Amino acid sequence: MKKMVFPKLDRLTLEDLPKLKRFGFENLIEFPSLTYLHIEKCPLLNTVHSDSTSVGTTVGNEVGESSISMENLHSDVSKYLFSEKLAFPNLQQLHLGWDDGMKERLHGLRLASDYFCKLKVLRLVRFPQQLAIFPSYLFQLLSLPNLESLQIELCYFEELVFQSEGVGGEEKPASASMVLSRLTELRLSSLYELMHLWKEKEGFQNLRILHVECCPKLKSNLVPSSVCFQNLMTLEVVYCDGIIKLVAHSTAKSLAQLREMRIIYCRKIEEIIEGSDGDRDEVKDEIIFPKLNLLELIGLSNLESFCSSANHTFGFPSLATVIVEDCPKIKTFAQGGLNAPMLHKVRPDSWADEREDWIWEGSLNSTIQKLFKEWNPVEEMQNSVEDQGNPSTFNTQST
Repeated sequence: MKKMVFPKLDRLTLEDLPKLKRFGFENLIEFPSLTYLHIEKCPLLNTVHSDSTSVGTTVGNEVGESSISMENLHSDVSKYLFSEKLAFPNLQQLHLGWDDGMKERLHGLRLASDYFCKLKVLRLVRFPQQLAIFPSYLFQLLSLPNLESLQIELCYFEELVFQSEGVGGEEKPASASMVLSRLTELRLSSLYELMHLWKEKEGFQNLRILHVECCPKLKSNLVPSSVCFQNLMTLEVVYCDGIIKLVAHSTAKSLAQLREMRIIYCRKIEEIIEGSDGDRDEVKDEIIFPKLNLLELIGLSNLESFCSSANHTFGFPSLATVIVEDCPKIKTFAQGGLNAPMLHKVRPDSWADEREDWIWEGSLNSTIQKLFKEWNPVEEMQNSVEDQGNPSTFNTQST
């Protein structure tokens, strides 16, 4: 059989081709350098080429990252891609969109690791509204030994309960916990019905990156107080209007590796760290973020402080950049006091690159207080009038 070779083709995208039925005819087609394949909105496409038995040895290579994306496909295409005649030994990224036959095909796989043995990134998109819980038949994809990143977008899961199917439909939550501990990155975007990230004490204990965006029904805390993030390096929460207190103080104390924190446009959030209740005269509990270098608080219209409890002091030995933008209610950073020896500026605008736009009043608490006065001139004027009748008023708060 005549062979057709594309020796240097490394990316192939087939998109919005409503009449395309096949790519290739009788020829055996090889893509020795292909590292990325994206097929979307090709409803008549039945096969990428006619002889599927040989593609598994030619898609992808050892150099770079291989990727395939499947969204809005005719069911026969996904069936072809999950065929037992086809393997992706070098594929590192799988973008999987929903279709009606997915469950049956995944149940038909003997072992997902036979097909995706090097898969590192799994992206799941556009799962239908009737799927309120993460489907257990997807668990074998999460079980892949080299999987590092899970990305879920545009789905209607109410809760991320990751469980495998056992014999007779029995669940194996312990196995799920072990599998999820391998993941180092979790990205959740546009999960409009999601009310809980997870309930288990453990599950994502080795996460380094957590990005949560457009999940408006997340309530109260981002995660339960029992959750620890001892390996987390980047935390980003964007457009999550249901969260009121980001994390409990017990979770905050586990963030020893955190380097970047971005909390953006979460309109109901009142404080970042939920403090413990107790006697104000008791010994204060110190919470240290030893590696936190960047803190961004943007568009938090109800934020009143980083932590409102006077029972906690904070240490930021590495903090060098703080951006506080459009947070009109924040009056002070930490009620219990803080130490940030490397910090000498606060940027009131994320676009403020010029030094003259930075603000610094000797300490982070004092700088936040100045910003509050600038953002609320009418309220500050009223307070000034009231204080004229009480000349003994002064501020003794630790900064």
